[in-house]
Amino acid sequence: MAKFVFLGDLKLTDKSVRVGSKLQKIVSDAHYVIANLEGPVTQQDKPRADKKGVALKNGLGIRRLIDDLAINVLLLGNNHIYDFGEDGLLDTLSFCESRNISCAGAQSKSHDGSDIVRLEEAKVAIFSYAHQEGPVSRGRGNGYGPYALPKLQDIINQINELKSLDYLVIVVYHGGEEYFNFPWPRRMGWCRRLIDSGANLVIGTHSHSVQPVYQVAPGHYIASGLGNTYFEDSCQSNNIHARDSIALEFDSDSGRLAIHRIKADFEKCDVDIINDVSQPIDFSMFNQYFYQNWSKESRQYITGSLNRGSKRAARGEWWKRFIRPSHILFHFIRRIGFKKNRNIRDIDILLCSLPIFGKFYSKKIYAEGQNEFSF
Repeated sequence: MAKFVFLGDLKLTDKSVRVGSKLQKIVSDAHYVIANLEGPVTQQDKPRADKKGVALKNGLGIRRLIDDLAINVLLLGNNHIYDFGEDGLLDTLSFCESRNISCAGAQSKSHDGSDIVRLEEAKVAIFSYAHQEGPVSRGRGNGYGPYALPKLQDIINQINELKSLDYLVIVVYHGGEEYFNFPWPRRMGWCRRLIDSGANLVIGTHSHSVQPVYQVAPGHYIASGLGNTYFEDSCQSNNIHARDSIALEFDSDSGRLAIHRIKADFEKCDVDIINDVSQPIDFSMFNQYFYQNWSKESRQYITGSLNRGSKRAARGEWWKRFIRPSHILFHFIRRIGFKKNRNIRDIDILLCSLPIFGKFYSKKIYAEGQNEFSF
């Protein structure tokens, strides 16, 4: 029997973070503690030359936090792991090796890497992918950094091969919709297809928010968003959704899954479990509220109200609060209408936001996600 604890996104500079006693208890009782490492562990000063947007890295504080959380598996398949190029990724791999931490999800010029962590003693295989992000997003072997999500059938073939060798299979992808409390229906359909193909758990990161955990069948679960276990960043720490996360406690022998709610306190620099254990939602409840809530959140995303908790206008600037929804809607439509390679997710969000039609369209794209997820 092996007990697993899955944590969410981790990113920390040089600060020290105290791990509370309740969280310490569940990680100390686990055989394997797994987390997504958002950005390399490195002291490199400059991001790689072609890096666009924000560049993230972990400082000295992450070393102690990983030790205190007893993490022995780190997943590197995310859009920031190669922000500081070859040297940053090699520093990360050296850090993992020095602490005997298993890792997967990224490759470098001098390190072939792997998209799967195989825990032979427990007979468990864990996939780690970034959803079409990073230098290798053009396809396997064509670049360096995180492994991009392959075609659905390719993953299913790997699952079938591993299941034939009696592995328990867990698929972790980094690509959830930021701050949404419900996942993109196409993504949810893709998750369901993997479960139906034999995966025991499908776990999502990158949403930076907690999303529902479903039990599809005994021993088979979808956890579409674990949130941020601890993510030290001004944008994240100021968002009302980004301070919460969940830890999944999974028993590979019985197939049981328990959920612990976690809270990060950035003022006190600590993190701990804040409530009693809860259980997954039975998937039979999925149709009753999922599509309606996704459509509602799509409308909130377009008007900006979904993220408004992190972007409040200063007192006296009432006019910004008044025009902001129209401003966001205009730029959102412009992004869809004039972009050369239009993002199918943006189009889906716009159509799902429409009254009445949005709910039915959500059901349609959920079904499409079960057939393909290479967008």
